[in-house]
Amino acid sequence: MIELYEEKGLTTEDSTNLVDTMMKYPKFFLDKMMVDELDMMPPEDTAGLWKEGFVTFLSFVVFGSVPLTTYIIAKLAGYDGEDDEATLFLISCLATAVTMFMLGVISGKFTKSNVWVSGAKMLFNGGLAATAAYLIGFLLEEIL
Repeated sequence: MIELYEEKGLTTEDSTNLVDTMMKYPKFFLDKMMVDELDMMPPEDTAGLWKEGFVTFLSFVVFGSVPLTTYIIAKLAGYDGEDDEATLFLISCLATAVTMFMLGVISGKFTKSNVWVSGAKMLFNGGLAATAAYLIGFLLEEIL
Protein backbone atom coordinates (compact mmCIF):
# COMPACT_ATOMS: atom_id res chain seq x y z
CA MET A 1 0.00 0.00 0.00
CA ILE A 2 2.87 2.35 0.83
CA GLU A 3 4.33 1.81 -2.65
CA LEU A 4 0.98 2.51 -4.27
CA TYR A 5 0.68 5.82 -2.47
CA GLU A 6 4.27 6.72 -3.34
CA GLU A 7 3.47 6.04 -7.00
CA LYS A 8 0.56 8.48 -6.67
CA GLY A 9 2.94 11.19 -5.47
CA LEU A 10 2.94 10.91 -1.67
CA THR A 11 6.24 10.90 0.20
CA THR A 12 7.37 7.72 1.93
CA GLU A 13 6.76 9.32 5.32
CA ASP A 14 3.22 10.44 4.43
CA SER A 15 2.43 7.08 2.82
CA THR A 16 3.64 5.23 5.92
CA ASN A 17 1.64 7.50 8.23
CA LEU A 18 -1.45 7.06 6.08
CA VAL A 19 -1.17 3.25 6.04
CA ASP A 20 -0.42 3.14 9.79
CA THR A 21 -3.52 5.23 10.48
CA MET A 22 -5.72 3.09 8.24
CA MET A 23 -4.45 -0.11 9.87
CA LYS A 24 -6.07 1.01 13.13
CA TYR A 25 -9.42 0.39 11.39
CA PRO A 26 -9.18 -3.14 9.92
CA LYS A 27 -12.48 -3.18 7.98
CA PHE A 28 -11.80 0.21 6.45
CA PHE A 29 -8.23 -0.80 5.62
CA LEU A 30 -9.35 -4.04 3.98
CA ASP A 31 -11.96 -2.24 1.90
CA LYS A 32 -9.38 0.38 0.88
CA MET A 33 -6.87 -2.32 -0.07
CA MET A 34 -9.46 -4.06 -2.24
CA VAL A 35 -10.14 -0.86 -4.14
CA ASP A 36 -6.56 0.41 -4.44
CA GLU A 37 -4.65 -2.86 -4.95
CA LEU A 38 -7.16 -5.17 -6.62
CA ASP A 39 -9.47 -2.64 -8.34
CA MET A 40 -12.42 -4.46 -6.73
CA MET A 41 -15.35 -2.93 -4.94
CA PRO A 42 -15.82 -4.21 -1.38
CA PRO A 43 -18.72 -6.65 -0.96
CA GLU A 44 -22.08 -5.13 -0.17
CA ASP A 45 -24.15 -5.95 2.86
CA THR A 46 -26.00 -9.17 2.02
CA ALA A 47 -29.01 -8.47 4.24
CA GLY A 48 -31.09 -7.08 1.37
CA LEU A 49 -30.15 -9.72 -1.20
CA TRP A 50 -33.14 -11.96 -0.43
CA LYS A 51 -35.50 -9.03 -0.91
CA GLU A 52 -33.82 -8.05 -4.18
CA GLY A 53 -33.92 -11.65 -5.38
CA PHE A 54 -37.61 -11.96 -4.52
CA VAL A 55 -38.48 -8.72 -6.31
CA THR A 56 -36.53 -9.88 -9.37
CA PHE A 57 -38.31 -13.26 -9.31
CA LEU A 58 -41.71 -11.61 -8.91
CA SER A 59 -40.99 -9.20 -11.77
CA PHE A 60 -39.93 -12.09 -13.97
CA VAL A 61 -43.10 -14.04 -13.20
CA VAL A 62 -45.47 -11.08 -13.64
CA PHE A 63 -43.88 -9.43 -16.66
CA GLY A 64 -42.70 -12.69 -18.22
CA SER A 65 -46.20 -14.15 -18.23
CA VAL A 66 -47.61 -11.44 -20.51
CA PRO A 67 -46.98 -13.23 -23.84
CA LEU A 68 -48.68 -16.40 -22.60
CA THR A 69 -51.46 -14.46 -20.87
CA THR A 70 -52.53 -12.85 -24.13
CA TYR A 71 -53.09 -16.31 -25.63
CA ILE A 72 -55.01 -17.43 -22.53
CA ILE A 73 -57.23 -14.34 -22.61
CA ALA A 74 -57.89 -14.87 -26.33
CA LYS A 75 -58.83 -18.52 -25.71
CA LEU A 76 -61.15 -17.56 -22.82
CA ALA A 77 -62.76 -14.91 -25.03
CA GLY A 78 -63.59 -17.60 -27.58
CA TYR A 79 -60.89 -16.81 -30.13
CA ASP A 80 -59.47 -20.09 -31.35
CA GLY A 81 -56.59 -18.49 -33.27
CA GLU A 82 -56.74 -20.96 -36.13
CA ASP A 83 -58.21 -18.43 -38.54
CA ASP A 84 -55.49 -15.85 -38.04
CA GLU A 85 -52.54 -16.99 -35.91
CA ALA A 86 -50.45 -14.06 -37.14
CA THR A 87 -52.88 -11.55 -35.61
CA LEU A 88 -52.81 -13.25 -32.23
CA PHE A 89 -49.01 -13.44 -32.39
CA LEU A 90 -48.83 -9.72 -33.26
CA ILE A 91 -51.15 -8.85 -30.36
CA SER A 92 -48.94 -10.90 -28.02
CA CYS A 93 -45.82 -9.14 -29.33
CA LEU A 94 -47.36 -5.69 -28.89
CA ALA A 95 -48.56 -6.48 -25.36
CA THR A 96 -45.10 -7.77 -24.52
CA ALA A 97 -43.46 -4.65 -25.98
CA VAL A 98 -45.71 -2.36 -23.94
CA THR A 99 -44.96 -4.44 -20.85
CA MET A 100 -41.20 -4.28 -21.46
CA PHE A 101 -41.39 -0.52 -21.89
CA MET A 102 -43.41 -0.15 -18.69
CA LEU A 103 -40.91 -2.31 -16.80
CA GLY A 104 -38.18 0.07 -17.98
CA VAL A 105 -40.23 3.08 -16.88
CA ILE A 106 -40.73 1.55 -13.43
CA SER A 107 -37.03 0.76 -13.23
CA GLY A 108 -36.23 4.35 -14.23
CA LYS A 109 -38.44 5.66 -11.43
CA PHE A 110 -36.59 3.56 -8.85
CA THR A 111 -33.14 4.45 -10.16
CA LYS A 112 -34.11 8.11 -10.62
CA SER A 113 -33.04 8.09 -14.26
CA ASN A 114 -34.89 9.35 -17.32
CA VAL A 115 -37.96 7.11 -17.51
CA TRP A 116 -38.28 7.42 -21.30
CA VAL A 117 -34.68 6.42 -21.87
CA SER A 118 -34.93 3.61 -19.34
CA GLY A 119 -38.13 2.36 -20.98
CA ALA A 120 -36.58 2.51 -24.45
CA LYS A 121 -33.48 0.63 -23.28
CA MET A 122 -35.57 -2.08 -21.67
CA LEU A 123 -37.74 -2.36 -24.79
CA PHE A 124 -34.65 -2.59 -27.01
CA ASN A 125 -32.91 -5.21 -24.84
CA GLY A 126 -36.09 -7.22 -24.35
CA GLY A 127 -36.89 -7.03 -28.05
CA LEU A 128 -33.40 -8.18 -28.93
CA ALA A 129 -33.67 -11.12 -26.51
CA ALA A 130 -37.14 -12.05 -27.75
CA THR A 131 -36.03 -11.89 -31.39
CA ALA A 132 -33.02 -14.09 -30.66
CA ALA A 133 -35.18 -16.60 -28.78
CA TYR A 134 -37.75 -16.66 -31.59
CA LEU A 135 -35.09 -17.15 -34.27
CA ILE A 136 -33.36 -19.92 -32.31
CA GLY A 137 -36.72 -21.67 -31.79
CA PHE A 138 -37.57 -21.27 -35.47
CA LEU A 139 -34.21 -22.70 -36.56
CA LEU A 140 -34.43 -25.61 -34.12
CA GLU A 141 -37.91 -26.42 -35.38
CA GLU A 142 -36.62 -26.47 -38.95
CA ILE A 143 -33.65 -28.65 -38.05
CA LEU A 144 -35.59 -31.12 -35.94
